[in-house]
Amino acid sequence: MRLNSNLVGVRTLLVLGMAAAIAAGCTDDMTEPSRGASVQIAQGASMRTVPGDTVRLSASVLDGRGQPVPEAVVRWTSAEETVARVDASGLVVAVSVGSTRVTATTASGASADLIVTVGPIRKVNDRTTLTALYEATDGPNWTENEGWLTDTPLGTWHGVQTDDQERVTGINLSSNALTGEIPPELGYLTNLQELVLSSNDLTGEIPPELGNLANLQRLALSENDLTGEIPPELGNLANLQELDLFSNALTGEIPPELSNLANLQKLYLGRNDLTGELPPGLGNLANLVWLSLHSNALTGEIPPELGNLANLHYLDLFSNALTGEMPPELSNLANLRSLYLHSNDLTGEMPPELGNLANLEAMHWDDNAGLCAPGTRHFIDFAAEILRTDGPFCHEADAAVLGVFYELASGSSWSSSDGWLQPGPLS
Repeated sequence: MRLNSNLVGVRTLLVLGMAAAIAAGCTDDMTEPSRGASVQIAQGASMRTVPGDTVRLSASVLDGRGQPVPEAVVRWTSAEETVARVDASGLVVAVSVGSTRVTATTASGASADLIVTVGPIRKVNDRTTLTALYEATDGPNWTENEGWLTDTPLGTWHGVQTDDQERVTGINLSSNALTGEIPPELGYLTNLQELVLSSNDLTGEIPPELGNLANLQRLALSENDLTGEIPPELGNLANLQELDLFSNALTGEIPPELSNLANLQKLYLGRNDLTGELPPGLGNLANLVWLSLHSNALTGEIPPELGNLANLHYLDLFSNALTGEMPPELSNLANLRSLYLHSNDLTGEMPPELGNLANLEAMHWDDNAGLCAPGTRHFIDFAAEILRTDGPFCHEADAAVLGVFYELASGSSWSSSDGWLQPGPLS
């Protein structure tokens, strides 16, 4: 976990941690907290901070069966209190530059350590923040790095845009051979409106500090090798209009906090390893024009709330593991241009009301688990007018059976066989 502060004075960071203790030498019937055999601190083995910061750690203890012990008590100590001290509640106060070992101990003597490194307070400005980006992503080997780390105005540095006060408002370093991890210091660029680092070789996780960029309108990190979960802090970006995380190796669920992005117009999360269900709150994104979630491992049903997206033009949900039937509310998407639902596990008949979507230009629903389009004359004619369609009609299986019957029963010799073996609805 990275903790960064360059503000003089005290700043309190609430960091929820967990320590798990498993009873030592216990029988299966023992649940006493004093019987712990080991302790784990969820933050990991180390963290960084600066003098004046406070960090609160909370702990829970598990018994020998892995169950929480509500009355358990963990004792916190610091090896070097001149560097950082900790009180009985787990509140760590950074005092001076150095490092110390903070220990969580159970009554039985089991313990775990967390190394706290207290670094010096550094003066932060846009120039030092850009320097941190250059150093973290192998700036000397970028394709273009003209102006970087020189004394020239920041607006002359390759890919950097500034305002009249030389505050950084935009960074566009796409396709520029950046490697390494995105530095959390970017969260200090408070005037930043655009951050584009697409099509590079960036690794590691997306820093949650990017959620501090209150003026950000576009965040594009697509086509990298980013891992980990999407930080829920991105839901704080109230002015964000485009979030592009396409084609990485992101895991976990789509944070429901993204439903807070009231100004979002484009959401690209396709071609990752995301799991879980679609958050129904996505239906609150009234300004959304493009929703691309394809090529993940998303499950569950399509939320009917997506039918509230009155401005939606493109809905890409293909190549997931979605189940259930299509919600009829999708027929409310009057401005929809493209609907891609293929390669899922959807079932049932598509809502006939979809045939009223006059602006639809592409619709694919093939390779599902029984999803089919209505075999009515109206829907068949509607599909024929769409430029790109692919998927079965519900009447086609019945038509195949009737075709076999026609042949076996010498249909060509019937006194009346009008309509038989002709394309179109059966009735």
